[in-house]
Amino acid sequence: ILNRWAMYAKNWGFLPLFGGGSTKFQPVYVVDVLGGPDIYTVHDLAEMMFETIREYPRYVNIPFPIAKAMASPREMLLNKVPFPLPTPSIFNLDHIKALTVDNLVSENALSFADLEIKPHKLKGYPTEFLVCYRKGGPSFGSTVSEKMGSADVAPRF
Repeated sequence: ILNRWAMYAKNWGFLPLFGGGSTKFQPVYVVDVLGGPDIYTVHDLAEMMFETIREYPRYVNIPFPIAKAMASPREMLLNKVPFPLPTPSIFNLDHIKALTVDNLVSENALSFADLEIKPHKLKGYPTEFLVCYRKGGPSFGSTVSEKMGSADVAPRF
C-alpha cells in the first residue's frame, strides 16, 4: 500500500486521506506473513511514506461519504462501458469501503511470539523499496548531507 501511495503522491501531488486517515492497519513485512507487531493509522503510514521518499506531506482529507460519492459514478459506468475507465486506483469504491473498517488481526489469533519469530519493524529495511520515489533519485542525499547547506560542502574538482 505504501508503494501505491508513493506513486499516487508523486503523480498527483497529494495523497487523499479518506475519513481523515484514522483507519488502523497492522502492516507486516511480506516475509513475516502475519499481522505486524505494531498498529498504525493510515495517516501514520502516510507520514512514514512521505518521510522515506523525502517529500513534504500534502494531504487532502476526504470524508468517507464524499469519497463514496466521488467513486460511485465510475463504478456504475464500469458495468456499462466495454472499455476500462481511466481513474486513479485509489479512488475505487472497494478500496474506500475497505478503509471504513480497521484492518487488524483478531485478538485471539496466533502471533509471532507463538511461532517464535522476531518480526521486522516496518521502518527501515521493509520500506527501502520506497526510495525509488525520492526526488533526485533513489540514492540522492543522505541524512547528514541533507542537513548541510551548500556552503558546508567542499567543492569537487
